Amino acid sequence: MFNLLLLPIWLKETFLLILIVLGALILAKFVNWILEFLEKVWLSAEKFQLYQKLIKSVKKAIYYLTLVLGMAYMFKRWEVKYPGVEPWIFQFLPKIIFVVSVVVVVAFLLKLINPLLEWYSDQIQQRTGSRAGEEFLILAKRVSIIVLLLLALVAALDHFHIDVKGLLAVLGVSSLAFALAAQDTLS
Repeated sequence: MFNLLLLPIWLKETFLLILIVLGALILAKFVNWILEFLEKVWLSAEKFQLYQKLIKSVKKAIYYLTLVLGMAYMFKRWEVKYPGVEPWIFQFLPKIIFVVSVVVVVAFLLKLINPLLEWYSDQIQQRTGSRAGEEFLILAKRVSIIVLLLLALVAALDHFHIDVKGLLAVLGVSSLAFALAAQDTLS
């Protein structure tokens, strides 16, 4: 029988880190399987069409988010177990994990917003019978993309200790100017 206690500590930890990544991968696959099960079995009726679209659009983002969280846990464990490793590595890795997490969360939110906006556009089109829902959909998608990207940029800059107060003031003033300029067009 293979005895883990006889291995050197670095080999044991490497083995555990590999198990952590494999565990995150298995957890991500399991979550995807549960979402597919919900989509096919419980939400197969026509009245659950919105939920089907939502689940279909966020499956991949949830998969990647689970993997990123598993990698973050792996790096945190690595940092605790190996204090003798070059310190710049442990200063650099959390920054990469944060940026990747922000990208995955923004992708998740964008994929979540698109089916909701399409559903809302369809509801407007059914109630009014006009094609204004399609025009609203294009505008709402663009605005949501811009807002989410700006929020992600502000969060990332704030995480890296870059002062964003001036940027927020400029964004506030420019949004006010945009709203006043578009007031006549939208009414």
